[in-house]
Amino acid sequence: QDLCAWAERSNDGSLSDLSFIPPEGGWERVCSETESCLRLPCPSYRHCFYYRTRRAAMCSEVVIINHHLLCADISLRHVLGDFSEHLLLPPYKALIVDEAHHLEDAATSYFSRRFSRFSVRRILDRIYQHKRKKKATGFITLLARYQKSHPELERPIDEIQDTMAQARETSDRAFEEFAEFFSIFLDKKEAYGGFIKLNGDVLYQDEYKDLVFDNLMSLRSLLESLGNSLQAIASILDKHRGAGTRRMKEHHADLRSLLAKLSDQIALITTLIVEEQENNIRWIEAKQTKKGREIFFRV
Repeated sequence: QDLCAWAERSNDGSLSDLSFIPPEGGWERVCSETESCLRLPCPSYRHCFYYRTRRAAMCSEVVIINHHLLCADISLRHVLGDFSEHLLLPPYKALIVDEAHHLEDAATSYFSRRFSRFSVRRILDRIYQHKRKKKATGFITLLARYQKSHPELERPIDEIQDTMAQARETSDRAFEEFAEFFSIFLDKKEAYGGFIKLNGDVLYQDEYKDLVFDNLMSLRSLLESLGNSLQAIASILDKHRGAGTRRMKEHHADLRSLLAKLSDQIALITTLIVEEQENNIRWIEAKQTKKGREIFFRV
């Protein structure tokens, strides 16, 4: 309700314009994402903050943006190999960067991929979350209404619910042991500037195999299992997509978004466990929080 009220009075709909912290998972349900966006068929397309801002930018001679949007546009142009068309920004001939000493952090964010306890938990919660004395939430619960008309959904849904508890337990244990691995290297004074570069010197040490490699392998296997079950659901929805309701089509778009994010995390783990790579730099970094040391992998 707070987000809906804010959307009525906001000028640009950006997170920086939000005066309060949205509820857990709340922002993800309303923010613009490429994988889940319906574009023209969406009933909110004409009033969408994202597309309204894009249309305004396309007609402008001067556009003022932040570092993150600039890097997002460059990243997209690099992937598509297109530097002349309208993407996130219109094509430009001149670029003035203010506060350029902050650009490195923004570039690291957009030109690297991050794997963390939070990124895993966020995906698992979006798929299925069941807490004691609370109603279950997540994508799987939305499919319950279709199980009577599509009984073939029952098997992959049951598989996901059976795998979910093990995935959460494995993730929690893995990141505890990642923190232990970081502490060992910190004691050895081999963690420079708060990070450990994953190169040959590190990859062949026993602590890496026992505390990092084996856990990454276990976690990847469970995420792949969840991905296979979600793909089975996607195949079932594909068969009925043409005859489905608008709500069902929205669920289909949400599922594709989930699959894309899950596949990205699996691919990132795979990149982390391959021994030597010429085109990637991989490292582990630590951040001190109220709950202790949080570990992040970056590629």
